[in-house]
Amino acid sequence: MTILYRRSREEMPAWEEEVAAAEAEGVKIAFLTAPQEGLTREGRAVGIRCVDMKLTEPDSSGRRRPVPIPGSEHDIPADLIIPAIGQRPDLSAIEEVTGLQFTRWGTAETDPITYAMGLDGVFAGGDLQTGPWVAIGAVAAGREAAESIVRYLDGRDLAEGRESEENENPVYRPIPENTAVKPQARMPELSVEKRAGNFSEVEIGFDEAAGREEAERCLNCGYCSECYQCVDACLAGAVDHTQRAEEKTIDVGAVILCPGSEPFDPSVLEEYYHYKSHPNVVTSLEFERFLSASGPTMGHMVRPSDHTEPARIAWLQCVGSRDNNRCGNGYCSSVCCMYAMKDAMVAKEHAAGNLDCVIFNMDIRSFGKDYEKYYLRAKNEVGVRFVKARIHTVDPVRGSDDLRIRYVNDDGTIQEEIVSLVVLSVGLQVS
Repeated sequence: MTILYRRSREEMPAWEEEVAAAEAEGVKIAFLTAPQEGLTREGRAVGIRCVDMKLTEPDSSGRRRPVPIPGSEHDIPADLIIPAIGQRPDLSAIEEVTGLQFTRWGTAETDPITYAMGLDGVFAGGDLQTGPWVAIGAVAAGREAAESIVRYLDGRDLAEGRESEENENPVYRPIPENTAVKPQARMPELSVEKRAGNFSEVEIGFDEAAGREEAERCLNCGYCSECYQCVDACLAGAVDHTQRAEEKTIDVGAVILCPGSEPFDPSVLEEYYHYKSHPNVVTSLEFERFLSASGPTMGHMVRPSDHTEPARIAWLQCVGSRDNNRCGNGYCSSVCCMYAMKDAMVAKEHAAGNLDCVIFNMDIRSFGKDYEKYYLRAKNEVGVRFVKARIHTVDPVRGSDDLRIRYVNDDGTIQEEIVSLVVLSVGLQVS
């Protein structure tokens, strides 16, 4: 059995003990190796063609991108090929049912407390509600949904008394001073020879004495026990446990509240952008997740509809700000322009081909020291296009996953462009 992974061992999103356990049981892991095509003979799998990869220097996001090594192609014999790809719920049986609502990621929209969907008497939980997640989360959702079903059948209020509890005054229980420092006990395991050909638990469990000894090491979960692990984990050295609360009275002439902000929800402008109805219309925050190695596409530059690499990406600025007519927010959020430029530049670095990135804007507001230089670099050196215009409409192209953007130019004429992906640079609303 062989696992192909196109990055290095250090970048593999798995616990090291799990990787070591797989290798101990005879699983071979081919790092920096990517599959190219499955090999068949007479309709049966006989192998898989692979190519060796190497990691580039870190790009502007700090991420090293794997690229193929020319001439390193080789074949691995195999009679069974299992693609380890993402999964999504099969909604074919329920997606046309009136009253049921689904998210743009193909999951069910439910009440966070009762797990009720929009249709009376219908409840959902587990991966259908959250997308791929841990089993214990699905078990918890099942218990809560079952409670709602019982209440529904009894005609009782589904949400009464089920609000999450918050302990605002936790009891501080520090680690006793006489506690000796000792390593964690190693879990006894079946020998590798006894694991083959059965479904026996590999971890045997502690005996009573070892279990009690390990239980005595438990800290008070959820409250600070002064274990100082946060100090060790903070690379910036920002955690200081010597600080103590201190009350002061300061005379001031004015008080300015900084309540925070949240991204504007563009779904209220559905008729302009098709944000919820078209998979290739995303917000700037969602697009940044596409660029992240831990995001839904594992850092691959692909669009949601067909998982192909986009040829042209358009950023639409000022969605949710500087617009009193459609959203009532007349102010500038001050961050969207630089955010769009950064994502466009990173996108071009991630793209395998000559990706066309265009930013539609009323004007570029590059606040801050040397930000104008960043704008000029994006425009003149990286090749990001800037079109000064107001967006008229965004519509799907019939028979294609592309979108047509119509916009009003400076001279008042309406022009259009066909793009593969639309990114809405949403403004920030004060909380």
